[in-house]
Order: sequence, then structure tokens, then C-alpha cells
Amino acid sequence: MKKKFEVLRLRNIAILNDMEEEKIVQVKTYEDYLKEKAAMDCQMQLLLRLKEKVDGVSERLASERSVFVAKQCNLQEFLSELQLNQGRMLGLGWKMRQGKAKAELGEGGNGTIKPDHNNA
Repeated sequence: MKKKFEVLRLRNIAILNDMEEEKIVQVKTYEDYLKEKAAMDCQMQLLLRLKEKVDGVSERLASERSVFVAKQCNLQEFLSELQLNQGRMLGLGWKMRQGKAKAELGEGGNGTIKPDHNNA
């Protein structure tokens, strides 16, 4: 009976040793899991900060784009006004030359245009 008891005791010790080894493996696995989880949490925080920065840059770019478009519209309006004024000035100059030519025709009496001595 002692021998049977000794065999059971040795078997229980072996089982206990196996369980201790399994516990060590489980603890190591859990520690590795915690390390990976901490690394992933850190990466998640970095990604969130990066996303915030990208969102800020996107907002700033959208704002700058709005300002750019507004300035571009103002410049286009200004250009249109300048072109309109240029057209008016050219038309006015043409009318003035026509008026001058008519006046010169009226002064000459014979239908010839007198030479312009001021420009010669």
C-alpha cells in the first residue's frame, strides 16, 4: 500500500510540476499580451493625435482655399472693371478722333483733311 501511495504521490508531484510549468507559460503569455496591448494603445494614441493634426491642416487648407477663391473672384471683378474702363477709354479716344476729323473737314471746306502740325 505504501508503494501505491508513493506512486500516487509522485504522480501528483509530476502533475503539480506540469501545472506549475503551464502556469509559468500562461503568465508569460499574459505578460506578452499586456505588452502588445500597451504597444497597440500607444499606437492608437499616436494615430489619434496624427488624425487631429491632419484634421487641423485640412481645416486650415479649406479656410485658405476659401480666402484664395474670394481673392481670385475680387481680382477677376477688378480685371473686368479695368477692361470695361479700357474699352470706354478706347471708345472715347476714337470718338474724339472722329470729332477732330469732322472739325478739320469743316474748317478746310474742300473736303480735305488738313495735316496735323502738332504731331509732325
